[in-house]
Amino acid sequence: MSGGLLVGTIWLLWRNKGHCPADPGIGEICQQANKWNRRILLSAVVIWVIGFTAAYLALPVWEWFER
Repeated sequence: MSGGLLVGTIWLLWRNKGHCPADPGIGEICQQANKWNRRILLSAVVIWVIGFTAAYLALPVWEWFER
């Protein structure tokens, strides 16, 4: 479920593509917010991949190398 939420968030950010208002003040704030949203999302995806790997892939890979 968490992976699905991350995929949905990626889709929403991609769909928006950084479109911000034409007002210079609000547009600058919007650009900064978009930049931070991408950074936080990337961090969340990296943490999710590490957790998924540790929880579901580490043991099968470990057993495969033991053979």
